[in-house]
Formats: sequence, C-alpha cells, structure tokens
Amino acid sequence: MGMAQSQSLPPKALNPQVQSIVSQVSAERIADIERKLESFGTRHIYSPTDNPTHGIGGAREWIAGQLRSYSPRLQVSFDKHPVAGVAGKRYFKNVELWNVVAVLPGTSEPDRQVLITGHYDTINLTPRKMVNGKSVVDNEGVTAAPAPGVTDDGSGTAAVMELARIMSQFQFRKTIVFIAFAGE
Repeated sequence: MGMAQSQSLPPKALNPQVQSIVSQVSAERIADIERKLESFGTRHIYSPTDNPTHGIGGAREWIAGQLRSYSPRLQVSFDKHPVAGVAGKRYFKNVELWNVVAVLPGTSEPDRQVLITGHYDTINLTPRKMVNGKSVVDNEGVTAAPAPGVTDDGSGTAAVMELARIMSQFQFRKTIVFIAFAGE
C-alpha cells in the first residue's frame, strides 16, 4: 500500500485584526519613507549628528518625529550607548549610537515583548586605499562617501515605521517594540 493520502483541512478563519493590519500596509508610504531616508545622503554612524537634512542625526530625529506622530500611545525614545573604536575595524573611532525605540504597551501581558526591527544606519565601503600593496577600506573616506542605503536598510526601517503607524491604532496583549537600530 502507498502512503496515506493527506486529508485537506478547511482553512482556518483569518484573524480580522491581522486582516485589517495587512490591508492597511501601503507600498506608497513605504516608498515615500525610503525616499526620505535616502534624502539624508548618508546615515553612516560617523556622519553629521547636528544637521537636520543630512546625516545620521537628522535621520534619527525624523524617524522619531514620524513615530511620535502615529499615535499618542507609542512611547518613543532614544536608546543611546557608546561604542569604543578599534583601529582598522568598522568602528574605528569612538561613537555614540542612538537606536530609535517606539513602545506600544501591551494590555494583559505587558512584560512579554515582540520586537519589530530594522537598522537605519548605512555604509559605503567603496572608498579604498593601498596599504602594503593591498587594497583596504579607507575608513575616513567611508565616512564622507554617499551612502543612501535605500535597500540596506532603508527598506527594513520603512517596514518597521509602516507597521508602527498601523499597529499603534490597535491594542495587543503583549508589548510591541518597534526599533530602528544604529550600527546594525
């Protein structure tokens, strides 16, 4: 005898809340967010932190402002932490990284968290120099190079932001934490 035939089970009904969330996702809004992130020119961790239209500082402030605008229930803050630089590595000098965090408190299980994340920083490893006959990344050149980062990871950040916009209109048992990381 052959293998038993698998029986077809009737599809389970889709959760109406999930259907509503998915139906509100806007490809146009995601593309608009990606374009805005690209407009900062670079979001390299060593790029300007005090320019509202260029560099990582302007980008993180814009992301936080957008998240705050979605719902008063979203608790938006920066999670700042220093990273010690190591010569010859990606973090070649000291830097303070700022993650953008938006917390949507849960109702009955607020201590249980679901994380939805992407990273908003970018890097362009094209600038190179010759050292002992080998081509190596020029860290100083990298910090000044354009790094619009639409796909790495502007798209992930845009998805996090779009989900925060939509999901902040609902309540969930567990706490939902939306994070745009700096420095991956």
